[in-house]
Formats: sequence, structure tokens, C-alpha cells
Amino acid sequence: MHNASYGGENMERWILAVDKNLDRHVIMQKAWHKFQIEVHIALDMPQALEMLLKKDYLLVTIAGDTIEYLPLLKLMRELKPVPILVLTPQYKTDEKINVLEQGADEYIEFPITVEEHIATGLAHIRRFTELNNIVKHNATSIYISDVLVCIEYRKVYVFGKEIVLTRKEFDTLHMLIAAPYRVYTYEQIFCRVWGEEYFLNANNILWCLVRSLRRKMKTHPDAPTYIQNIREVGYRFGI
Repeated sequence: MHNASYGGENMERWILAVDKNLDRHVIMQKAWHKFQIEVHIALDMPQALEMLLKKDYLLVTIAGDTIEYLPLLKLMRELKPVPILVLTPQYKTDEKINVLEQGADEYIEFPITVEEHIATGLAHIRRFTELNNIVKHNATSIYISDVLVCIEYRKVYVFGKEIVLTRKEFDTLHMLIAAPYRVYTYEQIFCRVWGEEYFLNANNILWCLVRSLRRKMKTHPDAPTYIQNIREVGYRFGI
């Protein structure tokens, strides 16, 4: 029986595997279980990001043969300080450099033995938990569709790309996305974001801000109009 201790007293002993190969997942799950570590699986990177927002993990492993991971790797790195291992079926120097620059901790060619996989993972977990003495970040984030808003850091990502917003643009988006599909009147938005009394031409000011916000959020051809206008009433966040 293995009795090595990994993780703080309040940290659950989970790792996150990003992989579409469920057969491989079953094998690795059994191997990790010997160390009293359970495995959650995500079938793609958007699902993995959503899971990272809800739970603290000891380790993330990404199977580079079954999913497209590079566009969202940097965002994953910024969400949590958890170690990230990328497993690739074919070692490529240029890809390794890119992967490490995007925030991964290791880039490993596989197939490797289960034992090598576990040993590498445990080494990173040990460094993460024991040597670095984990500091938990209790940042609040909202993730809907392909839009991620990190409240405390005032950062916004759309389709994995960070967009830079003004203070009022961020405050407007935060207000709307915090209650998706709820309609806020023009007056409610203006009074909260500007902190001033509503006046006759305030709608024009708000309209200009929303137009700018929509333009910045259109980072992808398939991106919908997230900020939806409810005619003669106000705006809401929807997809």
C-alpha cells in the first residue's frame, strides 16, 4: 500500500485528464488509484477549463493526440497554478517550445509506460504541494459558452483570447454575465456602471459602450452577439 502524502489537508486528491480516449483513461485511473489519487476526465479543453473553475486539482494531463489544446493552454495556465503535463505521440522541438511558453510544465512523448507516466506526474505533484507550499487562489470566475470573466483580476477571455476592456466595459459585461438572460433596463445599467443619475441622452452613451464591447468580443467568426438588445427596454447576456 502506498502512503505517500500529496496535497494540503483541505485539498481533494484529484487529477484532471484531458483526453478523448476513454480506454486509456480507465487504465490510468486504475494506476493512479494505487496512490489514493482519483482522476476526472474532460473530453476537450473547454470542458477542462470549466472543471478547473469548480475544483482544485493536483495535476492536469493533456493527451495531445486526441484534442486541440494549444489555443486554450495559456488560459488554463492563468486560471490555476496546477502543474500541466502534455503528452504527445510525436516529439517536435518547435511544438515543445511553444507548449512550454504557453505554460505547460512538461512535454512528454508517448507511448510511455504507465509507471513512467505516474512517476513523472507524482514528481510534479510533490513539487507543487510540498516544495512550493501551495497558496490557494480563491478567485471568482464566470465561464459561459466561450466567454470567461475573472472577476478579481478583471480579465476577460473570448474563445481563449484575452480582450482588453475599459473599466466601464468590464463592469457592464460583469453585470450582465453574472445573471445570464436577465434583462437589465438602460437605466439600471447606467446608474450602476456610471454611478450617476439617469438622464435623457444616457442611452446614447450606453449604446456607444455596448457597440465597442461587442466589437471587442467578436474575436472569432462564429462568436455570437453576446450582448443582446431588448428593444426599448435594455440589454442582457445571451448566446
